[in-house]
Amino acid sequence: MKQLLLAIAFLTSSTSFLFAQNCGFPAANFCEEAKFICGSELEGYFGNNAGYQPAPDIPGFGVCGSFHNPQFFQIVPCSEQISLTVTALNCLKGDGLQVALADSCDGQIIACDGGDLGDANVPLFLSTDVTPGEPYVLIIDGYLGDECEFIIHDLQGIDTNPPGSDSLVQQGYIEFQSLPCGPATLTAHLPICYSEISPGCQSSWAEFYSENCLGIEWNLPPGVQIISPDPNAFTITVQFTQQVTNGMVSVNLLHTCPGIDLNECAECIPFCFDGLIPPIFISSPGSSYTYVPCEEAPVYCTGSLDLVTFNNGCSFAGFGWWQTAQWGLGDPLCFSLESPNLYRVIACEGLSNLSFEVSNCENARGLEFALLQGGGCDELYPSGNCITLLEGQSGQFSTPFYYSPFEEFYIIVDGIDLDACDFKITEILNGGNNNGQSNCLASPPIIDNFAPLPYYSVSFGVTHSDETFVTGGPGSYQNGFFTSAPIPCGTPYSFEVKTGGCTQIISGNSPCYLPPDCQNFNLPAPLADSCHLAPYFSGGCLDGYCGTNAGLTPDQPIAADDTIPVFENNGWLRISPCEDSIAIDFQVFDCQNGDELGFFLLSGDCDSMTLISFISAKDGNVAQLTASGLAPGEVYFLAVDGFYNAECKFQAHVLEGLGIEPDTAICSNCTPSVIDGPSDLCPGDFATYTLSPGGCDITFFGGNGELCTPSGVCQLQPDTLELHWVIPPFMNFVGDSVGVFSITVQVDTNLIGIDTVLTGQVNAFWAPAPGSGGGGNGGGGGGGNLFDDKEFCGCTYVIGPCVSPIIPLDVTVHHDVEIDYCELTCAQPCCSHEGQSYCAPGEYIVSQTNCLTKKLIVTDAADSPFADAGPTGYINCINQSATLIGNSSYGPNFTYAWSGPGLPGFNQNQQNITVVLPGTYTLVVTNTSNGCTASDNTVVVMDITPPTISIPPVPKVCYGFDATLTANANPSFAQYNWSNNMTGQLITFPINATSTYTVTVTNPANGCTSTATATVQVLPPKVTNLPPKTICEGDCVYVHGEEFCSAGSFTVVAESYLGCDSLIVFSIIVKPYVVTNHGTIGTLTCNTPSVSFMGNTYNQPGTYSVYIMLNPGGCTEHQFTIAENIVPPFVEAGQPQEICDGQTATLAVSPVLPGVEYIWGNGVAGPQISVSPTTTTTYTVVAQNLDNGCGAVD
Repeated sequence: MKQLLLAIAFLTSSTSFLFAQNCGFPAANFCEEAKFICGSELEGYFGNNAGYQPAPDIPGFGVCGSFHNPQFFQIVPCSEQISLTVTALNCLKGDGLQVALADSCDGQIIACDGGDLGDANVPLFLSTDVTPGEPYVLIIDGYLGDECEFIIHDLQGIDTNPPGSDSLVQQGYIEFQSLPCGPATLTAHLPICYSEISPGCQSSWAEFYSENCLGIEWNLPPGVQIISPDPNAFTITVQFTQQVTNGMVSVNLLHTCPGIDLNECAECIPFCFDGLIPPIFISSPGSSYTYVPCEEAPVYCTGSLDLVTFNNGCSFAGFGWWQTAQWGLGDPLCFSLESPNLYRVIACEGLSNLSFEVSNCENARGLEFALLQGGGCDELYPSGNCITLLEGQSGQFSTPFYYSPFEEFYIIVDGIDLDACDFKITEILNGGNNNGQSNCLASPPIIDNFAPLPYYSVSFGVTHSDETFVTGGPGSYQNGFFTSAPIPCGTPYSFEVKTGGCTQIISGNSPCYLPPDCQNFNLPAPLADSCHLAPYFSGGCLDGYCGTNAGLTPDQPIAADDTIPVFENNGWLRISPCEDSIAIDFQVFDCQNGDELGFFLLSGDCDSMTLISFISAKDGNVAQLTASGLAPGEVYFLAVDGFYNAECKFQAHVLEGLGIEPDTAICSNCTPSVIDGPSDLCPGDFATYTLSPGGCDITFFGGNGELCTPSGVCQLQPDTLELHWVIPPFMNFVGDSVGVFSITVQVDTNLIGIDTVLTGQVNAFWAPAPGSGGGGNGGGGGGGNLFDDKEFCGCTYVIGPCVSPIIPLDVTVHHDVEIDYCELTCAQPCCSHEGQSYCAPGEYIVSQTNCLTKKLIVTDAADSPFADAGPTGYINCINQSATLIGNSSYGPNFTYAWSGPGLPGFNQNQQNITVVLPGTYTLVVTNTSNGCTASDNTVVVMDITPPTISIPPVPKVCYGFDATLTANANPSFAQYNWSNNMTGQLITFPINATSTYTVTVTNPANGCTSTATATVQVLPPKVTNLPPKTICEGDCVYVHGEEFCSAGSFTVVAESYLGCDSLIVFSIIVKPYVVTNHGTIGTLTCNTPSVSFMGNTYNQPGTYSVYIMLNPGGCTEHQFTIAENIVPPFVEAGQPQEICDGQTATLAVSPVLPGVEYIWGNGVAGPQISVSPTTTTTYTVVAQNLDNGCGAVD
């Protein structure tokens, strides 16, 4: 919000605050949440980073390290350099802190002090260049995560003045303005304060706060609706949706900078912005048909009336003022009133008239105008000026009128038969001047000094507040009363009050003083050490004069009485009042010895003086010397003396009684000086001008405009002037121009040949002759106009012997240029003018004098037309004709003629033609205005050649297979479209029956086509029908390599000898199975190695299934089992035995099994035998199972 409504007077202050309050909030842990803190709270800020968490780094912080437990503040510098110190206390690890400054959270680190290991007790220092008034981010972080308490101190470049110490100059207020014929505006004006500012600051915290931290919230009564784009702007536009009577409007100030509001860090809110703006009560304007009093008529200045376009329909039938008894319209107007509007006009004094212009009437009738004047709405009377203007007419009042500041003037505008029109009003001056100074716009100013000097303010009422603007300095403008912002003492004020074309200047000197600024010390002269050498100062020289009594010796005057004290180190000045009383302020300062000066006003001469008045002032104080009963124009002495030999400096300020401008003189009863000579000249003319002098009476004045004869100090001499002539810039002197009463001039010859009317003035003025002396310091030479060589600042040179005004002579220089024109054409190649032929274009001077130049301007109009038959035309199978379109010259003066093969007569004279035959065509364009022609050719080409096309032989195709067709055309880029909606040179598609196909080939270059056809023969498939096949359930049939295991009809596709499909058609009948289980039909033994069953022999044990197809009973399955018994018996003949020769041994089988027969190798049967071998013998026994015939040997 860049709306600086704060008027702040800046004072220097060196106050600092240690251990400031922390504004009631902890610092933010993350940069985006950083809160603002003002300088007064930042200075001495006591904080702690314990418990803070890591946060995202800001680019550039790496030079300091990385974030560990940072905290963030937003601060605002007030100068171009900032510095601060951070001192850590009670660190947990002893490493301390690191500190940095960033230009924003997304920006860069611009300064940092990274600290160091173990440096907990070392203060950290930041210093860098910044932009005043822009926010920056201050970062305080623990070094390697250390946790410390800390203090921020020694701030430089930040405003540390407490915001709450500002003083209120003017309360904030809400302004309501109802706009003519439209909505209304509400404006919230912030309070005006003056504020101190820290040394070295360029701006204050209060200024930043007002621009960046304030928002507004409007509270409106029912029926008031905001229609402007920003509902939170300081100025809003509203409309009334219903009648509103005394509805309350208020605002809430919003504090938008994070961390600063009435609940948190209120210490940083400037004094001006911690309160309320008083509410106001508004009412909706009455309807356009309600009574509007005369006093509310809109006000315009005559000097700016022509800038406005009026319309009496805006408040049509709205003014009812003429129907009331409040106004004094005694005499009837020159027309009856129906629905008149009323406008008040004001102007500075002068004779004037008004002109009117009527337009844009709703009913095409017009308006009536009348002028009223008088002392106010209750004392108005017709001036006799009336005028009736129809739509489109203009006119003025018949009689000029004289503006007087004691009367008010009103214009009545009434529609003829209730018509509503636009109208303009223009002032016509008749010897008056409506742009000069005027006292009719503002009241005399009121000066208010502020208690804490050095500031003051200026206030004044504005007569026509609705139409007035005040410029010249900041201030508030409310209810027709202007109050300036605080103005520093010693600074003069000047405000321009402007209403329309009228201007009033409100200006004056400062009513208070700044500390003395004596750069021009002891100038123009120091205090005299002797009364007889006292310099004479006018009031303008004494005002602001700085001097001292240092080094002066006592100069005791001879007193006519005993009232003059004994002087110790006094000095002298002379003054001459313009009034019978004076007032002078004296500031005493910089005393080196003692502390007080006395100021004495004495009359008489140096040989006999009388004390009139005296005062004294101590070092650093101001005292006012006053005196009354003085003789204006007499010379008085001013003595300055140090009490007890005090030596001090002083500065004087003239308040009244002395002219503060140089003394001068004015002339009266003047006979003007007249300049004689020609007033109407031509370039190159010579002219002589002569001055016939007049005369005047002289009256001396002080510089402030009061009668103040300089009492013989200044003397005038009649022989000190000489005449200086002044001529317009289009003249040159021929001879002397200074010190002569007659001059000769020549008008500038460079103007000959230029159509010119120039106006100017021949004038003259008196100026000091060389060596005649002059006012100021000393004077006395070359005419001896001064006899007092101690006069200072009193007598600037006064033109004498009071020369009468010189009336300038208005002169006009004119040179006329007469121009004839001729055109060269093809039919007229030369121009004949006054007996001369001109055959080339150009500008020719036919004849020339000082006052008249005759010229002939010959232009070349023999321009040939432009013929363009257009580009080459083409005829083909698509475009069977060609239109020849070119960019030939076009217009009513041009004709066209075509020639070429087969053109019909009606087509030959068109600009663009259509042809159907190839060949060359010629266009001839003729400019009938000058007879010039031009031609151009173009060619039409015909191409209707069709493309060639062929289709190679197509092989036969098996039924259901894809067929491929290929077409060959010339040109190669031809386009192919087949009758089966396929495109392309080669197509492939499935086919089931013999068919014929057509291809259409198109040449895209000329659109011509050709066709070709091809027939594709399809071979049918071969069908073989097999007899039905009967199978048992679970069996399968194999046909052409395929397996079929279920009942049904089947078709198998095979390939015939022609390469096409062969169809095998058959059916399968499936018979069910009947299962018979025969159990075990036999056992395989060593005696019986095989078993025979159902005609089959089996030699392996197991379970068998035998399938037998029966017809027609179906299929049978026989299930049976064959057992096996072939296990041999166990036999063991015993252990080897040893016997002696002749002994008997018993051999026995063990164990003896039943059903087993044992046969020994010696043929003996039985389980046991006795043997008597004579040699070692091996015996075997064979055991045989009598059941299965299987045996074993041991």
